[in-house]
Amino acid sequence: MIAALLDPEAIHEAIASEWRDDWGLEVVQETRSTNDAILELTTETPFRALFAEQQTHGRGRRGNEWFSGGPGENLIMSCAYACPWPLPHWNRLTNVVALAVKRTLDDLPPARPLVKWPNDIFLGHRKVAGILIETKVSTGQHSPLAVLGIGINANGSMESMPEPITSTATSIRDVTGTIIDRNLLAATILSQLSAALQQAQNHFADQIDELRQAAYLTGKLIRARLPNGEVRGLAEGLSDEGELLVRLDDGSLRAITSAEEVRVV
Repeated sequence: MIAALLDPEAIHEAIASEWRDDWGLEVVQETRSTNDAILELTTETPFRALFAEQQTHGRGRRGNEWFSGGPGENLIMSCAYACPWPLPHWNRLTNVVALAVKRTLDDLPPARPLVKWPNDIFLGHRKVAGILIETKVSTGQHSPLAVLGIGINANGSMESMPEPITSTATSIRDVTGTIIDRNLLAATILSQLSAALQQAQNHFADQIDELRQAAYLTGKLIRARLPNGEVRGLAEGLSDEGELLVRLDDGSLRAITSAEEVRVV
């Protein structure tokens, strides 16, 4: 039995009271990409969120397609945020959003979410969520917006996923054995995003400490594909700015700000 479709009023009502008035949101049955369509959603609130039951051209990092599943299965969303941080600090956004998703899944035992740097959330050794952050400018707007795209495998099953992701992905339902209330899941993510973004302005170091405790890659040999080549070494955790620290074969420690792909070897 598939869960009910998303209800914008139910989502809004379930957002934590201290953040509820900050969010304008909309639910659509289908769109090409929520990261693109969010720019068409106008609101006077500090944050705006768009949820879609299905994406026809959803994408992940490196232009990879994001599998959205059927209506009622997963959570596909994008949030637009006029980030007040200095532009050099916008690299922190992926860490902050990953932390918000991780905290949301912490409340769904026996799920024990781990963050695979830079933008994936794992349950066990399988991916349950992905993040895509882009910088966009709306028509008539001079300042850029941070668009926070999040996809979570909620009520789908591994059997319904296409190859090759069926061998690498999972869903909350597969791990917990229960159908997830996606309205509550959506509201919890929006609440956690509000809290994490506010906290990041003065307590980013504390957030990095929390992410270090949930880092999937730490202690693993990895291969990272960068725009200018490849790095192989032992992942040793996160820097104070949320970069991946990799101990290279020559003994040196390298901080990686971004990567096109990171794999465990």
